[in-house]
Amino acid sequence: MKKNKKIKTIIIIVIILAILLIGSALIYYFIENQDKDIVYNDYTIYEGTTGTLEEYDPSITVDGLNAGENAYYIRGKISAKDDKSFSVITYNLYDKDNNLLGTAVAGLNSLEKDKVYDFEAIALLEQNDLTNIDHYELESVELGN
Repeated sequence: MKKNKKIKTIIIIVIILAILLIGSALIYYFIENQDKDIVYNDYTIYEGTTGTLEEYDPSITVDGLNAGENAYYIRGKISAKDDKSFSVITYNLYDKDNNLLGTAVAGLNSLEKDKVYDFEAIALLEQNDLTNIDHYELESVELGN
C-alpha cells in the first residue's frame, strides 16, 4: 500500500512540474513574439504601432486621390539617430491571403536627433479594398539629410 501511495505522489508531482514547465514555455514564447521596436542604423519605429479603418479625415490632403468616406490609418512613433530634414514612412497593406492591396504613407519634416515623433500613415484605397485589410508590414523609411 505504501509503495502505491508513493508512486501516485511521484506521478502527481511529475504532472504538476510538466504543467508548470509547459506554462512557462508558453509565457516565454508569447512574450518573445510580441511586437517590439524596429531598430535600424538610422532610425527606430517604436512598438505600439496600430492600424485602423476610420472615417476619413478631410484635413489630410493627398494630391490626385479622391477619398471615400473611410481611410486606413497607421499610427506610431519614430526617432532618428541623427538630425534629418524629412522622413517618408511606407507600409504595405495586405488582405488575409497576403495579397498586396496598397500602401499607407506618412511624411514628417525636420526630425531632431533622438527626439520621438508621432506619425500617421494614411491609405486612401477603394472602399472595398479598405475593408479587406488584414495586416500590414513596414516597407521602407526614407530619411533626408
